[in-house]
Amino acid sequence: MSLALLGTLCSAQEPKAVVREPASPGKGEATTRASELMGMEVVLEKGDVLGTVKDLVMDNQTGHVQYVVLETENGDYRGIPWKTLALYQGDSPKDRYFILGMEQNRYEKAPSIPKKDWQNYSTKVWSGYAPQVNDYYSDVRPARPAAVRRVERRNR
Repeated sequence: MSLALLGTLCSAQEPKAVVREPASPGKGEATTRASELMGMEVVLEKGDVLGTVKDLVMDNQTGHVQYVVLETENGDYRGIPWKTLALYQGDSPKDRYFILGMEQNRYEKAPSIPKKDWQNYSTKVWSGYAPQVNDYYSDVRPARPAAVRRVERRNR
């Protein structure tokens, strides 16, 4: 069999990529209301709960969420880049949470904001904090939601 014929047979057997049109804004399940994110838990890959979503920081030019501000269980606040989080959505509406793909000991060293300072954080102060956050999380990639299950706590 000639190489040309073999190449033709191989390419004929390759599956074709499915091209999907982007969803129109507001249609389908690709959107979530900000109010549904407030209070949502953020967990590590091993399932340990880090805290809850307290605020969102948006880019004024694009309208995209840039950071999730997490209130930790010890009371401080941490900005986490949106692109580092994966949203897990289970069968139940209450079974939804964000997953951060890093280890606990590394997360504990991430830049934080004392709770008393968060309320007075201005755009100018945030613009000094954001580069620290971006640098710290620069190599973090979203976890695969199907591989992570939140550790259930007794006081729910």
